[in-house]
Amino acid sequence: MTPPDAIDNALRRVRLYWWSAILVIAPLPFVITPIAGAGWVEVAPQEAYADAKRFTVMVLVLGAALAAAGLLARNQAYKAQWQGDVVTPAGYTRGNALFFGLLVTGAVMIAAAGVAVGYPAPTFTAAPVYLGLLIFNRPNGKPMRPQPPRIRGEDGDPT
Repeated sequence: MTPPDAIDNALRRVRLYWWSAILVIAPLPFVITPIAGAGWVEVAPQEAYADAKRFTVMVLVLGAALAAAGLLARNQAYKAQWQGDVVTPAGYTRGNALFFGLLVTGAVMIAAAGVAVGYPAPTFTAAPVYLGLLIFNRPNGKPMRPQPPRIRGEDGDPT
């Protein structure tokens, strides 16, 4: 059985990582737009639009792949540190750090690519998706605490 203070320390550490990821990803569209937008105005619109459209699709597919890889890496880190019916605090910390790190890496790569091409739209598309993933995956420590099995139909639950 894992001591409660170890669980609380791991949860505090993971929440710090979570807030750090939010603080990196949230301002990216507002920082990148003035930098990349200046180059976008100087390019001929007809030629640049086709290239920017292909670039946007390519970068967003890369970002989706990194987000999926982050979820997979987190689950694999959880499985490597599974003991009984809970994840150890070390596995919880490692798994979430991998997930948040891959999300931040994807967001920064998309923003850097937008600056390189001079087109900020991929950053505006990816940042809200990554923020949504971060908010949806807010650390709550549930995998570190034992959960009693629930049987359908018990306690008047029809489902």
